[in-house]
Amino acid sequence: MRIPRTAAVLSVCSLLVFITAAGAQDVGPNTTDLRDYYTANGLLQRGMYDLAVTEYRTFLDAHPSHAKAPTARYGLSVCLFRLQRHEEA
Repeated sequence: MRIPRTAAVLSVCSLLVFITAAGAQDVGPNTTDLRDYYTANGLLQRGMYDLAVTEYRTFLDAHPSHAKAPTARYGLSVCLFRLQRHEEA
């Protein structure tokens, strides 16, 4: 029995998608710890400074001594500066 070419191609493509998705998952212990941090970074990159401020503050309130805290403070300051909230920055 011979498998049609399109079925073989689809099988290989679906296997590659599965492997890529499985490899992209972060199963480390800090996955939930860093969710707010990564969200804030993405919002900062998109120019959504007011939303990023909230996420940075949420992260910093929960993890003030985390290794990423200095970078989060910097990102928070950038957002506040761009929002013309210089005193808070």
